[in-house]
Amino acid sequence: MTVAPPATPVTRAPLSALQTQLWLSEQADPELALYHELTALLLDGDLPADRLEGALRTVVARHPALRTVVVPDGDGAVALLDAEAGPLRVTRLTAPARPTEKQLGLLAREFAERPYRLPTGPLLRVGTVALPGPRTLVLVGTHHLVADGRTLDLLLAELDRALSAPAGEAPAEPGGAGADEGAHAYARWHAEHRSTEAFRDAERHWAEALAGAPTPVALGGGGGTDRLDRGETLRLPLAARSARRLRSLAAAHRRSPFAVLLAAFAAVHAVWHGEPDVVLGTAVDVRTRRFRDTFGHFVNVVPVRLDAGPDTRFADLLAAAGDGLLDAVEHRQVPFERIVGLAGPGRRGVARPLVRTVVSEANLTGPDRLGGLCARRLAVPRTRGRYDVLLQADLSHAAETLLVEYDTALLGRDDVLRLVADCEDVLRAAADDPAGRRLAGLTAGLAGPPADRA
Repeated sequence: MTVAPPATPVTRAPLSALQTQLWLSEQADPELALYHELTALLLDGDLPADRLEGALRTVVARHPALRTVVVPDGDGAVALLDAEAGPLRVTRLTAPARPTEKQLGLLAREFAERPYRLPTGPLLRVGTVALPGPRTLVLVGTHHLVADGRTLDLLLAELDRALSAPAGEAPAEPGGAGADEGAHAYARWHAEHRSTEAFRDAERHWAEALAGAPTPVALGGGGGTDRLDRGETLRLPLAARSARRLRSLAAAHRRSPFAVLLAAFAAVHAVWHGEPDVVLGTAVDVRTRRFRDTFGHFVNVVPVRLDAGPDTRFADLLAAAGDGLLDAVEHRQVPFERIVGLAGPGRRGVARPLVRTVVSEANLTGPDRLGGLCARRLAVPRTRGRYDVLLQADLSHAAETLLVEYDTALLGRDDVLRLVADCEDVLRAAADDPAGRRLAGLTAGLAGPPADRA
């Protein structure tokens, strides 16, 4: 059974600045699959593929992003909405008899890394694996040009509503959501916004905040690390004691748990890199209230600059981290490439010109039900490193989780475990130090970086 896109006229529409910079990055080596997104859900029961296809048809009809392809246009590209991108199929995959979760993860990775044809589409793919039990593995993949993490969360929620609707009845509309205007509507809004005084104020903010910022170097100062074709991923639970300390520090200093984690990581980063002037990236959602539930690519990576020198007190570092995150949200509409230009000359043409390490919040848990069946998110390993270290933290659930994607030319698995352990040691030292010692005291016992792997 196939799910054909709605038969509506093809419309040319602009890409947003964020989409454009991602598209240009992809052109350098489209075979790397750096921007392929995937959610894998393991369901406790049987979900027939034809039933999933019917629900998919309903969701695709609502959202222009899921019916979009991207074609070259002069020096850039444009989106074609409702294009005849070919039928969307729920692909029936097969797995070994009684597969392990590691085998399922590898199967999901292969599905995620299959090429997308941007000019012809589709840029959404869904697959299922029928397993003994019965159980079902559901794979929902997209190209990052048309979907981000929030899009995938919304997509799964709408699929669940469509699957749960009584036979013959239309599923309930998403709560509080109006019609999806499409990412192209945001692109037009943002093009107009760039001529406003508010946008110019944001540009001035980044120019001032990044004046004199150091050019990032790899761990150990090693070179040859701008290839993006090697990487691994580790999913790690944050130790229960560390999670308690993180939340205790957040409450004591009236900051978010994520700000505490960012401050701890900055302290470790300064030790591992030997550079107290720390510039970390963090991913922010640029959706305004108008586009709150719009499907598409709305993620901008913005810098947070922190003084993690040995004489800095952790309380001051935490306050700066909290303020930096607020600044990141307030000035998030300036695209990363423009921020790089504002940071000063000499950064163009470098694969990682401003930040080599990104620390972000993310939903790593996923939905607990799909189509009336209990669901659990399955970890899918990546083999591509977008940064030296990309640490995603899910701090919204009882079991706090870290997902660390890292460049294997710089770090091994044991190095990443030591990096996380150093962060936990900083949390312990900060929580046990009400007097607020300087970072030199808090970080004195850290394991530190690996030897140069060059």
